[in-house]
Amino acid sequence: MNEQIHEKLKTIKQSFRLLMNGVASQSMRQKGVSYKINWGVPLPELQKMAAEYGKDYGLAVELWKEDIRECQILATLVMPAEKMDADLVDVWMERLRTQEIAELLAFNLLQHLDFAPALAYQWIASDRTMYQLCGYQLLARLFARRMEPNERGINEFLDQARTTLEGEDLSLRHAAYNCVLGFCELGPDFEAVAKKALCGTQPSVATVCPAACCSAPSPWFFPPSWKEGGGYHNGKAGTFIDVPACCSLSVSCRALPVAYD
Repeated sequence: MNEQIHEKLKTIKQSFRLLMNGVASQSMRQKGVSYKINWGVPLPELQKMAAEYGKDYGLAVELWKEDIRECQILATLVMPAEKMDADLVDVWMERLRTQEIAELLAFNLLQHLDFAPALAYQWIASDRTMYQLCGYQLLARLFARRMEPNERGINEFLDQARTTLEGEDLSLRHAAYNCVLGFCELGPDFEAVAKKALCGTQPSVATVCPAACCSAPSPWFFPPSWKEGGGYHNGKAGTFIDVPACCSLSVSCRALPVAYD
């Protein structure tokens, strides 16, 4: 690390103390989001900071090495996409520890790589949770940018999505569900193919909502247009699904966010 980058990194880390949000940091810890250091700095503040520093390959590399939430988020914002090669992607993925960073890495950086589709399809078939999460997030971004998969890509995606949706990991099921919604937004033909391939995969609401009285079959894996009555799909605000009023979970159980441009 040269002296200039060292000074930038030092200044950045010192600035976190002025922007820290203890309430946000504590809330993340209580929800099981674990970082070695987490200042709870809001994303808009980090975006402002990234704009001030501009794209900087050397700085991004050093920021990603830090086991600090804010440093890794900044790294995804200041890394020039054209300098992110496959070897560096592998190095960064080995340090991926949280769903938040997986989502931001895909949104801020990976979707802009020329080889992003290859990464997405490789990762959704991985047996490593963080890789799968990042893969679904990345693929959802590509669908949102109207990048249509070919026949082989469609088959690979829907086969893997079905497997994930029938799995036990709730975070992965949410990611796969949101990705399916993005796929369906590509057009009626894509929606019809997805409907046919995924029909019958929905579990009971009880597997998503532990409230004792939630026992009715759930339609939550499909866009509401595929069922009669209830729910609606707002492409900008998110996707709202049928969850019994008795459900005591947070709003995230009722509104699964979808990434759109």
